[in-house]
Amino acid sequence: MKKYSFILIFGVFILSLAVKSEAQQKSANASIWFDSFEKTLSVAKEKKLSVLLFFTGTDTCTNCIKMRENIINSQAFTEYSKQSFVMMAVDYPNAKANKLSPGRIKKNKELVRKYNPSGKVPQIVVLDVNGSVKATANYVDIPVSEYLPQFKALLDVFK
Repeated sequence: MKKYSFILIFGVFILSLAVKSEAQQKSANASIWFDSFEKTLSVAKEKKLSVLLFFTGTDTCTNCIKMRENIINSQAFTEYSKQSFVMMAVDYPNAKANKLSPGRIKKNKELVRKYNPSGKVPQIVVLDVNGSVKATANYVDIPVSEYLPQFKALLDVFK
């Protein structure tokens, strides 16, 4: 009986560590995203980093959800991005619970007009500190271990 109690307690302990680790990862990932283009560009200039705009439909686009879960929120992409980018999601949610303010909708439309005129989602657009487009990248349904090297190689072309 003691053996089963130990296994159960150990299992609960491991599960709690995994949940805590996932929550910490999401919190760390959220802290590197900005919600104002002006602030994003300002911080990029200050830190001498590129800007990464992620055009997405949070709750309307299956590939957007996949890209966020498999690429954007991965530990590998987050660690790379912290060193390379100041990031902003340009979002178009559909659900009322995720609805954006009219001001935010207007600013997002301006960003789409300027940086993603085709309206493609999901779409990553990388800008220099002056707001000029350096590169664009789409979602490809591959693991982050394959996506990240291709993404880095794309950016290397534009250095």
